[in-house]
Amino acid sequence: MALGVYGVVAGARKEAADKRSVVYGAGLDWAASFQLSFEQFFTPLVTLSIFIKQNPYFPSFALDFQTIANDVVATLPNNTVQEIQVSPLGVIAAVWPLTSQLAVSRIGLDVFAAPALRGGGLDTVASRKLLLNGPLDLLPSAYGAIVRLPIFVQNSTQNETFGTNKSSAWLGQ
Repeated sequence: MALGVYGVVAGARKEAADKRSVVYGAGLDWAASFQLSFEQFFTPLVTLSIFIKQNPYFPSFALDFQTIANDVVATLPNNTVQEIQVSPLGVIAAVWPLTSQLAVSRIGLDVFAAPALRGGGLDTVASRKLLLNGPLDLLPSAYGAIVRLPIFVQNSTQNETFGTNKSSAWLGQ
Protein backbone atom coordinates (compact mmCIF):
# COMPACT_ATOMS: atom_id res chain seq x y z
CA MET A 1 0.00 0.00 0.00
CA ALA A 2 2.81 2.43 0.87
CA LEU A 3 4.43 1.81 -2.51
CA GLY A 4 1.15 2.72 -4.26
CA VAL A 5 0.86 6.00 -2.30
CA TYR A 6 4.49 6.80 -3.08
CA GLY A 7 3.83 6.21 -6.79
CA VAL A 8 0.82 8.55 -6.78
CA VAL A 9 2.73 11.27 -4.88
CA ALA A 10 5.79 10.94 -7.13
CA GLY A 11 3.59 11.07 -10.24
CA ALA A 12 1.77 14.17 -8.96
CA ARG A 13 5.08 15.90 -8.17
CA LYS A 14 6.43 15.11 -11.63
CA GLU A 15 3.28 16.41 -13.30
CA ALA A 16 3.44 19.63 -11.24
CA ALA A 17 7.14 20.06 -12.11
CA ASP A 18 6.38 19.50 -15.80
CA LYS A 19 3.60 22.11 -15.72
CA ARG A 20 5.88 24.61 -13.94
CA SER A 21 8.51 23.99 -16.60
CA VAL A 22 6.01 24.65 -19.40
CA VAL A 23 4.79 27.88 -17.77
CA TYR A 24 8.36 29.02 -17.09
CA GLY A 25 9.32 28.33 -20.71
CA ALA A 26 6.31 30.24 -22.00
CA GLY A 27 7.22 33.16 -19.74
CA LEU A 28 10.78 33.20 -21.05
CA ASP A 29 9.54 33.08 -24.64
CA TRP A 30 7.14 35.98 -24.00
CA ALA A 31 9.87 38.04 -22.29
CA ALA A 32 12.30 37.43 -25.16
CA SER A 33 9.64 38.40 -27.70
CA PHE A 34 8.81 41.55 -25.72
CA GLN A 35 12.50 42.53 -25.51
CA LEU A 36 13.02 41.92 -29.23
CA SER A 37 10.01 44.10 -30.11
CA PHE A 38 11.35 46.85 -27.88
CA GLU A 39 14.83 46.65 -29.40
CA GLN A 40 13.42 46.70 -32.93
CA PHE A 41 11.48 49.88 -32.19
CA PHE A 42 14.41 51.74 -30.62
CA THR A 43 16.14 52.86 -33.85
CA PRO A 44 12.95 54.01 -35.62
CA LEU A 45 11.95 55.95 -32.50
CA VAL A 46 15.31 57.72 -32.41
CA THR A 47 14.95 58.41 -36.15
CA LEU A 48 11.58 60.04 -35.51
CA SER A 49 13.12 62.17 -32.76
CA ILE A 50 15.81 63.35 -35.21
CA PHE A 51 13.10 64.52 -37.62
CA ILE A 52 11.47 66.47 -34.80
CA LYS A 53 14.76 68.04 -33.67
CA GLN A 54 15.49 69.13 -37.24
CA ASN A 55 12.08 70.78 -37.50
CA PRO A 56 10.76 71.46 -33.99
CA TYR A 57 8.12 73.91 -35.22
CA PHE A 58 5.21 71.53 -34.84
CA PRO A 59 2.81 72.91 -37.49
CA SER A 60 5.48 72.25 -40.15
CA PHE A 61 6.38 68.81 -38.78
CA ALA A 62 2.70 67.86 -38.57
CA LEU A 63 2.34 68.18 -42.35
CA ASP A 64 4.67 65.20 -42.85
CA PHE A 65 3.99 63.26 -39.64
CA GLN A 66 1.64 60.60 -41.05
CA THR A 67 4.05 59.86 -43.93
CA ILE A 68 7.09 59.75 -41.64
CA ALA A 69 5.27 57.52 -39.14
CA ASN A 70 4.15 55.18 -41.95
CA ASP A 71 7.76 54.89 -43.15
CA VAL A 72 9.07 54.29 -39.63
CA VAL A 73 6.48 51.60 -38.85
CA ALA A 74 7.01 49.93 -42.25
CA THR A 75 10.52 48.94 -41.07
CA LEU A 76 9.08 46.93 -38.16
CA PRO A 77 7.39 43.53 -37.95
CA ASN A 78 3.58 43.68 -38.18
CA ASN A 79 1.74 44.61 -34.97
CA THR A 80 4.90 45.81 -33.21
CA VAL A 81 3.48 49.34 -32.98
CA GLN A 82 -0.20 50.08 -32.48
CA GLU A 83 0.05 53.85 -32.16
CA ILE A 84 2.57 56.69 -32.25
CA GLN A 85 1.84 59.98 -30.53
CA VAL A 86 3.73 63.25 -30.73
CA SER A 87 3.16 65.40 -27.66
CA PRO A 88 4.94 68.75 -27.83
CA LEU A 89 5.13 70.11 -24.28
CA GLY A 90 3.04 67.17 -23.09
CA VAL A 91 -0.06 67.82 -25.20
CA ILE A 92 -0.88 65.10 -27.73
CA ALA A 93 -0.87 66.93 -31.06
CA ALA A 94 -0.53 64.10 -33.57
CA VAL A 95 -1.47 60.42 -33.58
CA TRP A 96 -0.58 57.69 -36.05
CA PRO A 97 -2.61 56.04 -37.44
CA LEU A 98 -5.34 58.61 -37.41
CA THR A 99 -7.94 56.08 -38.52
CA SER A 100 -10.32 55.83 -35.60
CA GLN A 101 -12.45 58.14 -33.51
CA LEU A 102 -10.50 56.95 -30.48
CA ALA A 103 -7.23 58.17 -32.03
CA VAL A 104 -8.81 61.50 -32.96
CA SER A 105 -10.18 61.89 -29.42
CA ARG A 106 -6.64 61.72 -27.97
CA ILE A 107 -5.55 64.89 -29.77
CA GLY A 108 -5.41 67.76 -27.30
CA LEU A 109 -5.00 65.51 -24.25
CA ASP A 110 -2.49 66.99 -21.80
CA VAL A 111 -0.37 64.08 -20.59
CA PHE A 112 0.73 66.06 -17.53
CA ALA A 113 -2.85 66.86 -16.54
CA ALA A 114 -4.27 63.35 -16.99
CA PRO A 115 -3.88 61.45 -13.69
CA ALA A 116 -3.31 58.08 -15.39
CA LEU A 117 -0.53 59.47 -17.61
CA ARG A 118 1.03 62.19 -15.47
CA GLY A 119 3.45 59.99 -13.51
CA GLY A 120 4.89 58.32 -16.60
CA GLY A 121 5.15 61.65 -18.39
CA LEU A 122 6.96 63.35 -15.51
CA ASP A 123 9.27 60.36 -15.05
CA THR A 124 10.16 60.52 -18.74
CA VAL A 125 11.00 64.23 -18.63
CA ALA A 126 13.03 63.79 -15.43
CA SER A 127 15.00 60.86 -16.85
CA ARG A 128 15.73 62.70 -20.11
CA LYS A 129 15.96 59.30 -21.82
CA LEU A 130 13.83 56.59 -23.34
CA LEU A 131 11.46 55.11 -20.78
CA LEU A 132 9.38 51.95 -20.96
CA ASN A 133 6.13 51.53 -19.02
CA GLY A 134 4.88 47.98 -19.15
CA PRO A 135 3.92 45.38 -19.75
CA LEU A 136 0.42 46.77 -19.42
CA ASP A 137 -3.03 45.40 -20.18
CA LEU A 138 -3.75 47.91 -22.95
CA LEU A 139 -6.70 46.20 -24.60
CA PRO A 140 -8.86 43.24 -23.68
CA SER A 141 -6.60 40.19 -24.08
CA ALA A 142 -3.70 42.28 -25.41
CA TYR A 143 -0.61 43.28 -23.51
CA GLY A 144 1.86 45.92 -24.56
CA ALA A 145 3.99 48.76 -23.37
CA ILE A 146 4.15 52.50 -23.61
CA VAL A 147 7.54 53.65 -24.84
CA ARG A 148 8.30 57.33 -24.32
CA LEU A 149 11.26 59.28 -25.64
CA PRO A 150 11.53 62.87 -24.45
CA ILE A 151 12.87 65.22 -27.09
CA PHE A 152 14.75 68.27 -25.90
CA VAL A 153 15.49 70.92 -28.52
CA GLN A 154 18.79 72.69 -27.90
CA ASN A 155 18.95 76.48 -27.83
CA SER A 156 15.22 76.89 -27.23
CA THR A 157 14.06 79.43 -24.68
CA GLN A 158 11.93 78.75 -21.65
CA ASN A 159 9.00 80.50 -23.35
CA GLU A 160 9.26 78.43 -26.56
CA THR A 161 5.94 77.05 -27.79
CA PHE A 162 7.15 75.15 -30.89
CA GLY A 163 4.09 76.50 -32.68
CA THR A 164 1.64 75.16 -30.10
CA ASN A 165 -0.51 77.11 -27.67
CA LYS A 166 1.43 75.92 -24.60
CA SER A 167 4.62 77.41 -23.18
CA SER A 168 7.51 75.39 -21.81
CA ALA A 169 7.93 77.85 -18.93
CA TRP A 170 6.07 75.53 -16.53
CA LEU A 171 8.91 72.99 -16.86
CA GLY A 172 11.21 75.30 -14.92
CA GLN A 173 8.90 75.46 -11.92
